Parts: sequence; structure tokens; C-alpha cells
Amino acid sequence: MNTTMPRSCKIDPACRQRGFSLIELMISVTIGLVVLAAVLYIYSGNRQGNRAQELSARMLDSGRFALEIIGHSIREAGFADLSSAESSFKASFAGTPVTGTNGALGAPDVITLQRDGAVNDRGCLGTVVTPAMITAAGGNVIIQESFNLDTVNNALRCDEQIAAAPGAVANGTALISDVEDFQVLYGLDTTGDQSADQYTATPANWNQVVSARVCLQLRSSEAGAVTGNQTFLNCAGALSGSGATTTTTDRRLHRVFLATYNLRNRVTNLP
Repeated sequence: MNTTMPRSCKIDPACRQRGFSLIELMISVTIGLVVLAAVLYIYSGNRQGNRAQELSARMLDSGRFALEIIGHSIREAGFADLSSAESSFKASFAGTPVTGTNGALGAPDVITLQRDGAVNDRGCLGTVVTPAMITAAGGNVIIQESFNLDTVNNALRCDEQIAAAPGAVANGTALISDVEDFQVLYGLDTTGDQSADQYTATPANWNQVVSARVCLQLRSSEAGAVTGNQTFLNCAGALSGSGATTTTTDRRLHRVFLATYNLRNRVTNLP
């Protein structure tokens, strides 16, 4: 069998070089671009999903942290430290366990809570009650914590005061950011059975308050977590049970955090 090249190819080296035609090259480039576009699309989708999950996790952490701080203050409201130096004649808490202000026309609310400060107890900003503080206050200190919303900076704030007689409520210090709404309903015991018979934003008698229902509306710290509009249950819908929603176009995640807390020192003792 003769395997030698044709004489013409021996004379002309160009005939030995075989490549792609222009059509084959264009087809290859097109296929490559399609594959590259698919890879970029998958990468973009995964990145968007991971970003949304990260922002959602941050928002969950913030909401849980805020409810933990507020819930602790509500549950401990009205605590009387009978182990203090005044225990020989002190029979109950001398301060105001709970009071609040209802925001007009749906504006955020304010709730203020007081309790006796026992040694090693902490306020909402982390200040620890020490024996020296109690001694300096004449044998007893009151922890006053007031929660409100800074609507300019979307920050939930707490005003912490630890003194024998706390002063007027101030704006306080920011606890968490990206909070859009803060609403509170108070459970009233109108029959004397130490359980809430009705919930209202404006109690006529604060001595009847045995529980508080708190709603926080948070948003993600960055935009771009969602595409298009987002419709979500707002605090008004969550607290009333009406299912009222809000639709936004800011491409942020939005979520409502709702919890109900008993005033433990109110439901175990007569007001």
C-alpha cells in the first residue's frame, strides 16, 4: 500500500495544513458563547440566592435579639427585690411596672418598664447592678427601660436608667438598625382571673395590664435581596389579625416579628 503523499503536496507545503473553515469557526464561537452565558446565569442565580439567605439570616438574628431584650424587660417588670436592705418593711414594688405611649395615626409606640435591680442584674444596654450602686441609692435601685423607634435612622432604641428614682424617659441608645415599625398591644385582665381578656393600645387602667404583645417590622440591611416588588404582612395586620399587607419596591427583604409576653410579677400577684 502506498502511503506517500501526492507529489503536489510534497511540492506545496500549504496543502499539508488542514484547519477549520470560517463556518466551522463561527459555529464553535457561538456554542462557546452559549455555554459561557449559561455558566454566568447559573453563577448569578446562585450568588443572588446566597446573598438573600445571608441578608435574611442577619435580619432573623436582629429580630430575635431585639425580642429577647424586650421580652426580658416585660417579663421582669414589677419585680420587687425583697432581699434588699429594706426587706424588713418592703412588701411590693414601689415603682411603675409598665406604661407606654401609643403612636398617633399608626406611628411607632413607646413602652417603658420598671423593676427593682438586684445585684448582677443588667439593663437593656448591659449595665450591671452592683452592691455599691444599691448602697449609694439608699438600699434599693430601680431599673427603668424604655423602648422606642428612631424613625429617621430606622433604629430601635432603649433608654436605660438605673437609680433610686429614674427620671423622665429619653431617646436612649440604638440596639438594632433597619427597624421600620414598633407596635405594642397590652393585654388587660378585666375580670380578676390574672389572664388577658382583651388587647388594646391605650389601656385606661395600667394596673390591669398582665401581658404585652410586641411587633417589630424589620428590613434587610441592603437592597437587591429580591427582584421586583415584595408584599408582606405588616404589624397592623399581624396584631389585629386582619392580614393587612404592605407592598414595597425597594428590593429589600421585609419581615414582621411578633411575640406575646406575660408580666410574671403581675399575673402571680394581685395588681
